[in-house]
Amino acid sequence: MEPRLTLRPVQEINCQQIMREPATLLAGRLGSGKTTVAVEAVFRTQSINKSVFVVAPRNTEQGWRKSVRRQYQQDDFFNRIDSTKSGKQAMADLWSGVDGWYFITWEYFRARPVHFWAKLNVDVVIADEVHRMQNRNSKTWTHMRGLGKKSKRIAMSGTPQGNNMQGLWTTLRWLFPENENDGLYTTPLSFWRWVADWLLVEEDEWLGFVSVLGEKYEPGTMLSYYRSYIRETDHNEVPPVNDIEIFVSMNAEQKRLYKQVQEESIAWLNTPDPMTGKKPMVSELPMTTRIRLRQITLGVPIINDNNKVSYAVDTISSKIDAALEELADLPEGEPVLVFTHSREFALVAAKRFCNAGYPAFAWVGGTSDKVRQSVLAGWGTQGGNQVVVAVISAIAEGTDGLQYKCAEEIWLSEDESRIINEQARGRLPRDGQKRVVNRRMIIVPGTYDQKIIDKHLAAMLESNKSLRGK
Repeated sequence: MEPRLTLRPVQEINCQQIMREPATLLAGRLGSGKTTVAVEAVFRTQSINKSVFVVAPRNTEQGWRKSVRRQYQQDDFFNRIDSTKSGKQAMADLWSGVDGWYFITWEYFRARPVHFWAKLNVDVVIADEVHRMQNRNSKTWTHMRGLGKKSKRIAMSGTPQGNNMQGLWTTLRWLFPENENDGLYTTPLSFWRWVADWLLVEEDEWLGFVSVLGEKYEPGTMLSYYRSYIRETDHNEVPPVNDIEIFVSMNAEQKRLYKQVQEESIAWLNTPDPMTGKKPMVSELPMTTRIRLRQITLGVPIINDNNKVSYAVDTISSKIDAALEELADLPEGEPVLVFTHSREFALVAAKRFCNAGYPAFAWVGGTSDKVRQSVLAGWGTQGGNQVVVAVISAIAEGTDGLQYKCAEEIWLSEDESRIINEQARGRLPRDGQKRVVNRRMIIVPGTYDQKIIDKHLAAMLESNKSLRGK
């Protein structure tokens, strides 16, 4: 088929490569237009008389739908598979071989019975945000490993390795299985054989486990053996980011609680209690201790009626205070995207911003797509919200369109998962962004707050070396 879109030079090269290969790992940078390139490549290769099966995060559906509609110029060629009547009909059409694009979320995909997808006959399979199947012991991988053996396969993710390099094995094993003899570099059937070939390991003879470390050779060597691995290297068109670190101190009450939990694993919160007038916040394990310390770094917590740690609307928080100072320095009505890992704190922060005269919306898990689209449409307009306070895990994957609305970020905290943070960092500096993105990190020095940021930054730099593919 003749091209319908004019792609950037690097996108055109990537599109041509996808068209040539039976399997491709498309690992371009976040926001580089991977969806557009994949749809265009399939369109040029397969025309409209083929079936395409897309497994992707829920938040990416609108992006896929728009791309298919734009490139195929048909409104009814994109079908969502789910538990609704129309979704069940789409499933039936998929299995019957009816031409079209079929979208399914990772959650609904892995909820099917074991081996459900093994006999599906489809022309193209696309796995978007393929790091979702990095765990080789997961049900997701069990389903994926039998899918698309005779199909054209495309795996997409700006972070295909997940949280570490060993997470690449499932993706490479799916794309380039050992039993194919098509000239591609193949992936060993055994995970541990592949690890022995490419990664460093550390054995603990006393505890009896093996830790998988980084690459054995120069970073990028392993992926350079796969000729159909695409990593966009032209960064000239990447929207610039101005990183700003804002260091703040906790107030006296936050410091008191932080020190108590750090030293004694228990702190007494000034929450009304029928018997004592206070409630204990306890951390019995190291992981719980870290969670508690991070909660205190955000603000002074309380114990709610369900006996869970939460925050009052008027919680003492040096981070909210610092964020309000940043908002005050911006032009009136300037749209701002605020990140935090905590759902409870996002809800409170949004209320505090509203009370201070900055209309805000808490973007948390469970919010319907309809509400999210409405908020996005009105963001930064008269009568709409100025601030979106987002839980990182709720907005990180596949939420496109933010770059057309906003160029200002404030980070109150990072998620424990480096990959989720990286996905979130790609929401604003991506194709379509016309301004410099100002990213403000509000940090409490000397706490887990700063340790997590430093650890993630070091890991991200090392990962980028490995993903360059030389």
